[in-house]
Amino acid sequence: MRDFAGWSLPLFRIFGIQVRLHLLYIVFTLGMLLRVAIESPSFWLDYLLIFVVMMFVIVLLHELGHCFAARQQGGDAEEILMWPLGGLAMVQVPHDPRSNMIVAAAGPAVNLGLATICGIVLLACSYVPPLNPFQVRQVIDPQLHNYRTGSTAVGAESIRFWKKGTTEIVQGTPVLLPGNEVVVFRDSHDRKPLAATVAETTVLDGWLVWVARAFWLNWFLLLFNLLPAFPMDGGRMLQCWLWNRSDYRTATLTACRVGTFFGFGFALMALVGSEPTLAFLAVFVIAICWQQQMSLEGGGEDSFMGHDFSQGYTSLEEETPAPPKQRRVGVLRRWLQARQARKAIQEMEDQQAEDVRMDQLLARVHSQGRDSLSDDDRRFLDRMSARYRGKGD
Repeated sequence: MRDFAGWSLPLFRIFGIQVRLHLLYIVFTLGMLLRVAIESPSFWLDYLLIFVVMMFVIVLLHELGHCFAARQQGGDAEEILMWPLGGLAMVQVPHDPRSNMIVAAAGPAVNLGLATICGIVLLACSYVPPLNPFQVRQVIDPQLHNYRTGSTAVGAESIRFWKKGTTEIVQGTPVLLPGNEVVVFRDSHDRKPLAATVAETTVLDGWLVWVARAFWLNWFLLLFNLLPAFPMDGGRMLQCWLWNRSDYRTATLTACRVGTFFGFGFALMALVGSEPTLAFLAVFVIAICWQQQMSLEGGGEDSFMGHDFSQGYTSLEEETPAPPKQRRVGVLRRWLQARQARKAIQEMEDQQAEDVRMDQLLARVHSQGRDSLSDDDRRFLDRMSARYRGKGD
């Protein structure tokens, strides 16, 4: 993850956490906006505000939920990487199933809280929140049912009428059907009807359109992240649930197998729907699950998203078996071994840097008192103190 995160730009720090933007995020965003500008030029500004501003803020809050939970469990949070598939929180968590479960569940809990607030606002305004996660158009053209009047409400930019008996067209090209019915389309490229008749259609206030969009995005992200596809939040929660009932190695291998199954499902959906983002997600899920299984089956240690998988795995044998015949190490195995060696060197350098920083902070405390330390310095000293206490035990 260090090499991968190196393809990123620092944006800002929040609560002592460095937020970085991956270069692929910029590429994907520009590609999406160019596609919208070509197919639906009248909606490029809406896409810009939704997927560049609103989505960024929601995903950042989701990752901050992981970070705050890690700190609450006695760990720490160092960095958040924003990339095309959402965000990656680089956190340090105590190596036990309860702590990891809490940290994994904290992100979806943020989406649940935001969706609940938006849903209450919509219900208070007599509208049923858009609960269907497969209606992707809800994020652009919300279509809400008014449970008091029974009418359908859409955004003003979504309504296109063709007045009967005239050639007047309002906001696009609608389709006039027998019986004075008008089918309302978003634009000429989206042929999915939004409303059946003029009489059944009302216009949403502009601010309610954005509340509905925020609800659907948070609701979709909540359900999507709860899929048991390791290393997504749902997959890590499944891993922790199994870990509490068996052991870490068995739980992780099982979660990886389930994640691989979902990865191939994402790949199939990407082929059927011609969705490059799903294809990217499928490759990511399958690659991480395979990498984790290779690490565990080789008896090594690895980490993902900042979690410290430091527990060793041993097996006690009654008799010492004969040494196995040496096999030639393949190219892939040599690459993994080299990666492990680089990781060990990096960890040693990080340890040395932390020791130097701790010595400097202790010297400052001795000369100037603890009040001279910043919040980040105090968290660092608390984390180092907990580490040394753990070694002493």
